Amino acid sequence: MLEISFQYQRWIFLELEHGYYSNPDSIQVGYEASQETQNILRSAGLLLRFTANSMYILYDQSRLNAFSRVFEREPIFRIAIWVHAQPGEFVYSSSLPLQFRNKILYFNNRGEKNKEGNVLHAKPKVAGEDLYPIFSDYQELAAKGKKLVYEIKDPLDQTVYKEDFSGMQKVYLDLSRLPESKYSLLLNGKVQTQFVLCKTRSIQRPLALVEIILSKKEVKELLKYVEEKQGLAEQHFKISFENRKTYWRYFIIQKHLKDLESPQIDTGDESIAFEGPTPTELMGGMKAFVFESTTNLELKDNTPYQFQLVRKANTKGKSFNQILKRLPVPNSQILKPEGQGEEEKVFSEIYVYI
Repeated sequence: MLEISFQYQRWIFLELEHGYYSNPDSIQVGYEASQETQNILRSAGLLLRFTANSMYILYDQSRLNAFSRVFEREPIFRIAIWVHAQPGEFVYSSSLPLQFRNKILYFNNRGEKNKEGNVLHAKPKVAGEDLYPIFSDYQELAAKGKKLVYEIKDPLDQTVYKEDFSGMQKVYLDLSRLPESKYSLLLNGKVQTQFVLCKTRSIQRPLALVEIILSKKEVKELLKYVEEKQGLAEQHFKISFENRKTYWRYFIIQKHLKDLESPQIDTGDESIAFEGPTPTELMGGMKAFVFESTTNLELKDNTPYQFQLVRKANTKGKSFNQILKRLPVPNSQILKPEGQGEEEKVFSEIYVYI
């Protein structure tokens, strides 16, 4: 009888955290290996698997010889994984800039990183600094100046492309032979920008590119470890998103309740307050009272806030009267930025009919 034994064990473990979600299993993202990485995984006997918020690369202990052969001929080890997320809740509920058209998040294990828990970004949470412009296979650039020597360097600061366009009116960079990664673009020896090369043709743009890169020296050390231990030490990496904070703006619309005198929002927390009520008129002539939070408040799928609408005095002389026991919380996907630059505020608007 032929016996087949699969001895897959975890080698690389990537975990996503997001402050908006109370249950990590609610984080719905997908992972896709770049074409170059798919070839490496296949040749080395590696498997890519993922759950709701985690990605795993597994190795077959019975095929470590194949693993070693692949990396003996690869001077630099590079695994590139695209992270996909549905547009909407995941992005809007994070603290990322609202507008990052033609940009993408990029993370790798190189350079100066946050030391806590192998986080793949410099700050404790993902920030705007992790966003980079996207370049495609063929990139057109404006020709500025007489001397035009363009150079491209990879994350290990190695030159992978160099061409002299001096005297030309337009510059066309052919990047089709480069693997998908983050690169630095230099003009006449000076860095102009950093970009992520994205060849994917999917309708939905990926959210991020994650790379695990090992230098020549690190590859040698890895192969030595495999030979001595007959296995691979698990590598654990983390990407941590912070949930967004917004100013909450309630529109209290008197539709059924006739007696609405001196309404107020009771937050139950001395550190949280609302300004108002401010009378206003909505489109269509409907009248409303407006309340705005004085500080920005967290967006979470399981909110810690329990606000109620009350009135401190009414026509019957009562000192306290509850109108609505619990006010609704905002939809994380409906955001309204106001102002510009440092003066910009992002509001969550909630309409309440009483």
